[in-house]
Amino acid sequence: MTSHNLGQKRFFVTPPEKGVFPLDHEAQCKRAMLQYMICLQKNENSGSACRVESKEYLECRMKNNLMAEESWSFLGFSDLEEKSKSS
Repeated sequence: MTSHNLGQKRFFVTPPEKGVFPLDHEAQCKRAMLQYMICLQKNENSGSACRVESKEYLECRMKNNLMAEESWSFLGFSDLEEKSKSS
């Protein structure tokens, strides 16, 4: 018998480096996520109006190993990082 894929290319799937992270099955960050969603709803889905809530949600995910630790400047929150240090 011959194989049916002799002339076909093989594709190897590799996971993406960024953008995909584990789901929060245990709802460890549910409160932060809900605060962010409420903020979006109040501000007509304007993400820029909810940057503090977004940062808190990402911080919760990093603390609970639901995403890799990243610097705030890499995630676009360097201005908020400076404010939290001076407070």
